Amino acid sequence: MYLDDRPFTTSALTAAAGCEPMTFRTWRNRNGLFPEIAGGRKWKRFTVVDVCIVRVIVAMTAHGLSASHSIRFAQDDLRGTLEALLTGDRHTCLVGFFIGGIQNDEPTGYYDESGNFQIAKTKDRPEASHSFIFLDDAVSLSEAMSMTKGILTVIDLKALAQQVIDFLDGRGA
Repeated sequence: MYLDDRPFTTSALTAAAGCEPMTFRTWRNRNGLFPEIAGGRKWKRFTVVDVCIVRVIVAMTAHGLSASHSIRFAQDDLRGTLEALLTGDRHTCLVGFFIGGIQNDEPTGYYDESGNFQIAKTKDRPEASHSFIFLDDAVSLSEAMSMTKGILTVIDLKALAQQVIDFLDGRGA
């Protein structure tokens, strides 16, 4: 894969990400998607990483996660991973999400009601509304499932990024 500096219009982004333009505008206005390029009267241009981020958000919301949680996670936690995949610095990445908290007593990170990041043992914190987990070769799927109360949605970020690139290059539809 590759990371290039081609700028993409909003219409190219929404087509490649499988997102309705009105939904994309709502995510930007209501949920703060891409705040670094807000304002001004110029036409907005987006990177291939931005397109991949929107595609991940589309996948997460299609599987039941709220737009606000999907946007926060995709923008804050996946941008670097997607860049590494596109530059070849990383060759695989699976990310999973599920409703509720992790079933173990290890210290875990979470966002409290005020949006502040906290770390606490599972028993010492309120039940999370949702959780994310990065899967790698060291973690088996059955281990991950045992922490999720049985339901886990997994996204292959490399495959997702390749689909976006193929679409932007005219090889997908």
